Amino acid sequence: MNRILTTLALLGWGCASQPGDGPAGSRSVWSQRPGDQSLGGAGPIRFVDASAAVGLSDIHYPADLKDAKIIGTMGGGVAWGDYDGDGDPDLYVTQGVGKYRAGRPSSTCGLLFRNDGEAGFEETTVDSGIEACGWGSGALFEDVDLDGDLDLFLTFVGENQMWVNRGDGTFEEKGRDWGLSAPGYNSGAAFLDVDDDGDLDLYVTRYVATTMEDELEWPSLKLRMPEDYEAPDNALFRQDTPGRWTEITERAGVADSEGRSLGVVAVDFDRDDRPDLFVANDRGPNTLFQNLGDGTFADVTASAGVGVGPDGHWESAMGVAVADVDSNGYPDILVTNYVTEPNSLFVNLGEFVFTDETRDRGLFHSSLPWVGWGAEFVDFDNDGSLDLYVANGHIVPNLISRLGYWLNRNELIHAYTQGGYRQPVLLYRGRVGKFEYIETGEAGLVGRRVAARGSAAADVDGDGRLDLFILSLPQGSPSVLLHNQSPRTGHWVQFELRQRNHRGGALASRARLHYADTVQWIDVPSGGSYLSGSALPLHAGLGNAPRVDLNLTAGTDVATRYRALPGNRRYVLR
Repeated sequence: MNRILTTLALLGWGCASQPGDGPAGSRSVWSQRPGDQSLGGAGPIRFVDASAAVGLSDIHYPADLKDAKIIGTMGGGVAWGDYDGDGDPDLYVTQGVGKYRAGRPSSTCGLLFRNDGEAGFEETTVDSGIEACGWGSGALFEDVDLDGDLDLFLTFVGENQMWVNRGDGTFEEKGRDWGLSAPGYNSGAAFLDVDDDGDLDLYVTRYVATTMEDELEWPSLKLRMPEDYEAPDNALFRQDTPGRWTEITERAGVADSEGRSLGVVAVDFDRDDRPDLFVANDRGPNTLFQNLGDGTFADVTASAGVGVGPDGHWESAMGVAVADVDSNGYPDILVTNYVTEPNSLFVNLGEFVFTDETRDRGLFHSSLPWVGWGAEFVDFDNDGSLDLYVANGHIVPNLISRLGYWLNRNELIHAYTQGGYRQPVLLYRGRVGKFEYIETGEAGLVGRRVAARGSAAADVDGDGRLDLFILSLPQGSPSVLLHNQSPRTGHWVQFELRQRNHRGGALASRARLHYADTVQWIDVPSGGSYLSGSALPLHAGLGNAPRVDLNLTAGTDVATRYRALPGNRRYVLR
């Protein structure tokens, strides 16, 4: 594997043990070939559709849109994670049900793809022992049992599944045994240490109170809006001992009983060394929970100003992205919303005070025609400023929408179909805290429109440029792996956190990077995008700076500092 990788011991001031700062080379299978379609416009950020070349072609999220109705329309997510420990991020893709048959087990199961580091991806679902069939929602890799390898948590419309990594490339399902199956319409998930005991706890969002049997009682094209359903409570599970979990939702104060919840992210918003929770709610106010440090949370949504849009009305939120876009040391929040509603950017001023700067930072008008789902802040060109992508797609194909309107006159479903079912993936280039919408044509980054849902970023080939996978619903274009081929990129650095801190692992860690006259803050969140999880390591573009100083804080542990680390390397922090 042609990647420069350095291991650092957490011993105070440190520096890289390998001299030089040339970039790691890209393997030949990933390099652009004559005739490949170059995406992303003619500017400094450019992608190639590498799906077919690396074994990820013809993937979509199968969904019975006729009979499943709201369950089918919401789709699922994807997760990146190096489950076999070979240094290359692997991919898990959730799956739905293409044709539902009452009383019959689903033959459609989630897909695991191993990145072999040379030729691309091979499907290893059967070999891994993962048999996750039915209406899959979200996916998240995390070292739940803190044994050094990544486990896989999956949410379902039905029972959740917890696949524990045996360390030999195979997994064992422990969801029921551990008390995490929690039947319902489960959607997003985030791991965090709620009670500061050194192990990971789990927060799971729930969307609406329905089942496939409930949906079948309605006529096939009788489409309902989310507010036509009861909002179920979300769930918080505390890990008491390895393999023993207890639901503590009510006592912790995080049920979010009025929310129809989808996206969620756990991160320390107020810099008190305790992870907080932000929940994106559809057709209702979003929710921000402050961790009080005693195992309970306070709902600070109203005072923080993150519950509603710029007109003071709630919106239809699906996905969430978190990053410090203005370099003030506090993580900011982007929420993706429905058509005619702008994607909202809430800038964190500190002490749980946010301001809506969607217009001021260039994100308002370009998002209005589209239905937003997965999104992340990513420095695609490594210039030191965070870029942003937003994956879009309407809820149902136009024909179903028109028929549904004819049957029940639901204006909210039908009236906004002018953008079409297949929609572009939008790209914004970061410009010192503001964002420039990159005109890539109606086809967007994918080179064609998709019915996007979940999405996540990872450096799949180790060349220091972050790549992107977009999951699409049926009757849209196939899902796509966008290989980052941006020319003239800046220097970069990546950090993989494997140390044991008082919180058990990498979560709740944050990095302060200083190079030239620039300071970047990077958090290790859990959750985010839409029902998806992106891979560690942490990634930062450095622009023209060949070296960087690093301050790493893990929870309340004393910061560990490294000085003058050469760029264009991936560091494993032990």
